Amino acid sequence: MKTGLLGAGGRGIQHAKALNASPRIDFIAVCDLDIARAQRIGAQFDIEPYDSAKEMLEREDIESVVIVTEAKDHANLSIQVLEAGKHVMCEKPMSNSVQAAQRMLEAARSSGLKAAIGYQRRFDPFFWTMKKIAHKLDPIQITLTRQRGLFLQRYLRSGSTYGIMDDACHHVDLANWLIGQTPKTVSGSFRTGVFTPTNAIDTANIQIEYGNNKDVRTANVITSMGGVGLQNFCQLVGKKGNAERQDSESIKITEIRYDEEAGEEKQRQLTKTRRVDCERINGGDPTQALEAAFADYVQGRPSEIANFHHGFETLLVLEAAFQSAKKCTKVSIAEVRPS
Repeated sequence: MKTGLLGAGGRGIQHAKALNASPRIDFIAVCDLDIARAQRIGAQFDIEPYDSAKEMLEREDIESVVIVTEAKDHANLSIQVLEAGKHVMCEKPMSNSVQAAQRMLEAARSSGLKAAIGYQRRFDPFFWTMKKIAHKLDPIQITLTRQRGLFLQRYLRSGSTYGIMDDACHHVDLANWLIGQTPKTVSGSFRTGVFTPTNAIDTANIQIEYGNNKDVRTANVITSMGGVGLQNFCQLVGKKGNAERQDSESIKITEIRYDEEAGEEKQRQLTKTRRVDCERINGGDPTQALEAAFADYVQGRPSEIANFHHGFETLLVLEAAFQSAKKCTKVSIAEVRPS
């Protein structure tokens, strides 16, 4: 699949390396407003550099484009790519507003082309394996933590997609993916001004509810910019057992069943614990696995990549959490979905 890259910054370089390494992709062009950055990647991978997206998109041989720019530019560039007749994969978060993301979603639907979001952590060996386990355990509760350090200055702005939320979107996507249902309501609490002298969100606790009153499922995402050195974890509680990270290479599963023959008063809980090794795909490099999944998606093969609909649902959760924190009340996804 002949592919071009829009954006040659730090994350863009990571994508360039993964695109170049993928046997499924023919990496042929790169574009950046800073032509010197585009030229550096062009020289490194022997591809054509551009400083005009319009000029690069005029190439008929380019089938798909990967966008790695600031979130505020995602909507306009994605729509431009789709209008040029190219498939697109856009870095996370989908956009910096739900209104702009809806325009992206509508453009993808009307074009008939494939449009994906770069949530590469789905392809991390741990989460890739946890997804397979979740299908068997029927999850009803998930807890995810993401404790990290400070963001660069350009991410330290007010809003539902900036500060720690720029990273939390990964784990909101993971929660939606592991639960396997559409989010319904969200509760959020934030702190600002703790670790950075800005209005950016420094810490966030997000609770997401799925299902209905008879079958409520929940995910909890806990994250901050002050958690350097802490070990992050993921715990899944399901109807048929639970799972958590055992070490860097494996997951501990505790399968549970009830001895119904013992009667209600003597009912016993029977447990069995086992260890499952994490499955490494594409050598364990999540970004390389992401590029391969994008190629599968475009070419009609089964793929676990997040599409624009998934990216939009994640953005709605972030906005609902933001509104919940301001209003001090639970907010439904319907309330923040553009009409």
